[in-house]
Amino acid sequence: MIFNRAKAKPKRVLPPRLARLVGESWWLLLVGLGVYVLMILVTYSKGDPGWSHSVGTDRLSNAGGRIGAWFADVLLYLFGLSAYWWAVCCLCITYWAYRRLGTEAAEEERYPMIPAVGFLLLILSSSSFEALRLHSLQVDLPLAPGGMLGIALSGVLSRWFGFAGCTIALLLLMGIGLSLLTG
Repeated sequence: MIFNRAKAKPKRVLPPRLARLVGESWWLLLVGLGVYVLMILVTYSKGDPGWSHSVGTDRLSNAGGRIGAWFADVLLYLFGLSAYWWAVCCLCITYWAYRRLGTEAAEEERYPMIPAVGFLLLILSSSSFEALRLHSLQVDLPLAPGGMLGIALSGVLSRWFGFAGCTIALLLLMGIGLSLLTG
């Protein structure tokens, strides 16, 4: 028995109108998450309680509350100022999802990991570049610029490629990561 796969249509679990509403709600959720991440990073203060330090006060400066203060502390501790890429990533995903609203977009569903790999390359190379080149920045961070991951990666990479070679490699990786993320 021969099956004609070209004519077979996939069954939809939800009616088209409800599926569109669910898609739009995910889009709005990502917009909210991106704005929240940006807000908690902008209003970060070392005077707030956080993961990397303890403070004996109940007064918070972070506009995201206690959870926002902790989350901002973790992001800035791990990635330094490159933590802002998380907000950019949410907005890029939102834009990508907005473009897809109302379309089948079968082509773009083939390789969903490409933007994720791009984001990983971007945030790791950006935080490494920040730790390697911007270490003298005077910013209020839980750790030095570049965060824990940037400091560790830039140390290893600069031993392999040297200071100038590492700078060039990180700039290239940042460009590739941004290109893969944004398409």
